[in-house]
Amino acid sequence: MSPDRSQGAGQSIEDAVVLAAALRRYDTERRPRTQATVRGARKDGARATSPAANRLVVPMLRLMLAALWRKGLSPNGNSIWRWQPPRLPVRKP
Repeated sequence: MSPDRSQGAGQSIEDAVVLAAALRRYDTERRPRTQATVRGARKDGARATSPAANRLVVPMLRLMLAALWRKGLSPNGNSIWRWQPPRLPVRKP
């Protein structure tokens, strides 16, 4: 911002307000999906904490068909593989 407009600080405050609103929307959009992924990872980690379990699970995962593996990751239909980006509002010129 050039100094002849005396807008540097004011524009920075406006930027902060817009970014805060964007971060709130970002959190609203992303939190459910990321929390579901974290819960799934924790459950998987809890199941495979012993070396004996790892010796059994890892070879089974390597042999499993990708489609079956993906289905196993989403037993309730909320697949991490079905993510679609949000539709952004179209601005009219």
